[in-house]
Amino acid sequence: MRLVPSVFSICLLSLPTSSIFSADYYSPVPQDLEPFARFQLENFNADAATESLSYDLPAELTGRKQSIRMQLERIEDDGTLLYQSPARSNTPGASARCMGDMEKPSCVIKHRNINVDQEKLNEVIANKYFDPELRSLALKAAESFASSNEPLGFLGSRDAKLNTVFPRRYQSFYEINNSNSKAEMIGATIVLGKTQGVFCWDSIPANECQIGNAQVGQFRNVQWDRNHVRAYWQAGNSSGWVDFRFKADFSEFLGYWGNGKPGSIRQGV
Repeated sequence: MRLVPSVFSICLLSLPTSSIFSADYYSPVPQDLEPFARFQLENFNADAATESLSYDLPAELTGRKQSIRMQLERIEDDGTLLYQSPARSNTPGASARCMGDMEKPSCVIKHRNINVDQEKLNEVIANKYFDPELRSLALKAAESFASSNEPLGFLGSRDAKLNTVFPRRYQSFYEINNSNSKAEMIGATIVLGKTQGVFCWDSIPANECQIGNAQVGQFRNVQWDRNHVRAYWQAGNSSGWVDFRFKADFSEFLGYWGNGKPGSIRQGV
């Protein structure tokens, strides 16, 4: 298990998953930015009856959601589906080369006339990431996407949607820097609900670590975004933020915490 100073490393005890599928979108970026360039598309629709393909471009890339709609132009001899948006000046559009069938395509997409609202983009990223370093990386991913005259994207692979059965209980191992600049391990129990949760050090019996127990640390405003979770924490007179991400199989997650408002410096690094 990978552990670094001031990082939560969580081993999953139990996590049911569902079989709900939807389209994913990926914008090609440098490897270190890849986690910030993958999105589950909103308002995705691939319709064989109308021979159309439509979705909203993620606001995390442009600041404001922009609707893309394409119509099937032709099918090539090898079965490749070619889609094209109407040719309108200053209107967001795209062209796509897709494999598969018209209801479940996998596509390479070139966008055009994409408008970036930098002020709104900063706001969207700040709301999504509490960790200042993650905010910086997410903005770099958006900048990479918009730097081309024809921003490129991949649409296709469908994966299971996170099940919404709560609460979930985890055993965590928290590593910090103590006053001697040496790392030490502290075990804890974390219970996450849909919008709230608690955390308890090993000194508190596991059966007493429950949502509603005022004697333990509290998570509030828990926000789930697929495998990304952020929340506010409070313990006694101290408070701050946490921001962490699950691995693809939800077997564990890693993340950071800070004191004070979201965006404050990470602690212990």
